[in-house]
Amino acid sequence: MSWLRSIRHALLAAGWTAALHASWPIDANQLDREVAAAPEARRTGLLLGYSAEAELTDPKQAGELARRALAAARSPGDRLRAGLRVAAAERALGDYALAMTHAQESLAAATAVHDDQLRGAALLVMARTQWAQSHLAEAIATFRQSLDLSAQQADLPTEIDGHIGLGMALTEAGEKDLSRQQFLRALDLAEKSGDSNRQGNALTDLGNLALGAGDLAGAQSFFERSRVAFDRAGNVWGDATALVNLGQLAEMSGDLVTALRDDWAARDVYQKAGLKRQWANAERQLGSVLSKLGRNVESEQAFERGLGLARTLGSHTVLANLYQVQSEALERAGHYVEAMRAERAYGLEHEAALGERTRQQMAELNARFDAEHREREIAALRSAQIAQNSAEMASRSRAYELGAVLLIGALIATLVVGWQRITLVTQRRVAAEAQIAREAAEQADRVKTRLLGIASHDLKGPLGNIHQIADELQEEQGMAGLRDERLDWVKVEASRLTRLVQDLLDTAALETGRLELRTSNLDLAVVVAAAVTEMHWQVQEKRQRIDYEAPAPGVAAVVGDVDRLRQVIGNILSNAVKYSPADGTITLSLSRRADRIVFTVSDEGPGLTAADRQRMFAPFTRLSARPTGRESSHGLGLSIAQEIVRLHGGTIVVDSEPGRGATFRIELPAVAYVA
Repeated sequence: MSWLRSIRHALLAAGWTAALHASWPIDANQLDREVAAAPEARRTGLLLGYSAEAELTDPKQAGELARRALAAARSPGDRLRAGLRVAAAERALGDYALAMTHAQESLAAATAVHDDQLRGAALLVMARTQWAQSHLAEAIATFRQSLDLSAQQADLPTEIDGHIGLGMALTEAGEKDLSRQQFLRALDLAEKSGDSNRQGNALTDLGNLALGAGDLAGAQSFFERSRVAFDRAGNVWGDATALVNLGQLAEMSGDLVTALRDDWAARDVYQKAGLKRQWANAERQLGSVLSKLGRNVESEQAFERGLGLARTLGSHTVLANLYQVQSEALERAGHYVEAMRAERAYGLEHEAALGERTRQQMAELNARFDAEHREREIAALRSAQIAQNSAEMASRSRAYELGAVLLIGALIATLVVGWQRITLVTQRRVAAEAQIAREAAEQADRVKTRLLGIASHDLKGPLGNIHQIADELQEEQGMAGLRDERLDWVKVEASRLTRLVQDLLDTAALETGRLELRTSNLDLAVVVAAAVTEMHWQVQEKRQRIDYEAPAPGVAAVVGDVDRLRQVIGNILSNAVKYSPADGTITLSLSRRADRIVFTVSDEGPGLTAADRQRMFAPFTRLSARPTGRESSHGLGLSIAQEIVRLHGGTIVVDSEPGRGATFRIELPAVAYVA
């Protein structure tokens, strides 16, 4: 079959995409006959198989087949698998809102049936969609959750895609070394499994990293290898991606004719496939090459097509990249006023994409401080500077135009062009200075985080003294036959503040990777019992009831850090008490399922919205629900609990809908009980 692939490459590179695409669609009549002849229980699987086959050649047809599979699904498992395929197709075609909705529904369904493999796949689609929408912090967290589950379930395709996706998000976040590690891990797994398509994806991203670092020879090698891998897999739009990348290399090397040929061919493939994001990026490269060839009208048309596509995606990143290259092309053509407009648009879109990431990162580091306020001040200063420069430029341009009428037109026109050049350079310098100011703000925030850690550490001693004094007073009262319940509340409040201080210290330790576990064999039932006892006063105050039947000794045996696991269970149980109404019931269960220990906490609170579920494990996050007894909530407990569970090799998930309470489920690896 190698000669057929060679013919396809020749057609693609020559731009004969019409002939190529004619072979893409699956014969509809043949498919309908096969589906009609198949037993009803097999129809969904048949359609999903065809959808997967079409994914590498015609994403639009893949989406249509996935929707047919979803409509034909009769069992919960079939509906779940078809919903995931629909979500993946919608993400590829650029309908991010619909993709996220289907992915969230699939995640909830997979969680309900305890299918961790499909949970990992649903989280992967969610993470890819979050990345496409420039929600980098959320995407990175979701990719990691997907990777944890796929590795546990030995789901190699999802694990490889998770490494690639995480690498792409880390690249955009500026973590190039970490992203390279992810791509290399994905490539190693793909090569060992013989997955040519995923090899091509990993090689493409490694090539882009090399290109960004100025290593043109290394990028050329990676892109050529990716093209060979996509060729083996029969991935037509993967071939187009390789062409775009090779076209970019040709452009950088000065071979504009080859670059234009490759970019045109790739653009036509993306257009036929309906892949809006890739299509928009191809139009950006076309506009750049056409501009360098002096074909300015065609160049501007390419940029406008790309911008139109990017606006339908709602991606600040894609828009920013288009405006940046368009500004350079307009400047090259001598259209300095239009170039400055494009540069301003680039600044706004870049700021929007960066602002989303910055807000997430600042929330993870220390949301109680004024990072967002500082960011707004920088943006306001930058906008004011840009507006001032624009006003000065407009004023001077009008003066020069009037002078051109009164004096020598040619000389004044030259001066105007000179001033426009200077203003454009100044504007870009302002953008660079704003970036420096932002980095200084982030450095200041890191200093605040360290100071907060020091202060929190110094608070632990006084709070411990308060607790000890309360114990001594209670002991003295007991000897005298007296009892003052106010001392119980002193101890409760001192314990609450101690937990807050410990949470702040734990957050700092997790951010720097310094949180260590002291593990041993233990019975999780003992840890749960201690946490329930510790919550006695809060439960009694709200007249609540905890429904819990402890398992037999040794059933819930795990290897773990007893103090950290008690902290996790205490945090989850504390949340249930806070958000459950007075006189409500909190239900706990602890059991062994195969090689996992499962602990659940269910409450009767207000439940969680879809937006809550997406960000609930981020530090300092306040959710839409409010504690029923006006208890305080600093937004650290769940983020710390998730990280501690992850360090134990476990998972923590939540199942909740508005108005129906919430159920948290913690799963940890089980071990044979050691007394």
